[in-house]
Amino acid sequence: MDLPMKIFTHSSNRNQFAWNTIIRGFSISQNPEKALHIFIKMLRKTIEPESFTYAFVLKACAKMNAFQTGICSCYSIKDGYGNHLFVANTMIHFYASCANLGSARKLFDELYQPNAVTWNALISGYVQNGSLMRD
Repeated sequence: MDLPMKIFTHSSNRNQFAWNTIIRGFSISQNPEKALHIFIKMLRKTIEPESFTYAFVLKACAKMNAFQTGICSCYSIKDGYGNHLFVANTMIHFYASCANLGSARKLFDELYQPNAVTWNALISGYVQNGSLMRD
């Protein structure tokens, strides 16, 4: 077990920030599936996920190319975080990473004010998949 996980496991004060930190760490690591395992533990302990939690889980799913798992997360996000721009940007990145450009574009089109990150997520998705953006 690595040091961050040891600290997290032995911590008596595992608040939302601590859970998000460890999930984010694993979502960008060589073992993104650990982020999903920790997320499931978090849910079992009835810790309520927030927008950043979902974004980190989607990042892990995108890295693993785990489309079905990510879709489940997307449905959960629709319950209240779908309008949060940070989460929406991560969802667009997730869809594009899994070659689901139609869903990425649909979500992009539904956003009220996409920002530069939103545009970059969509454009890089099209480039990575060898597709052209069409109106």
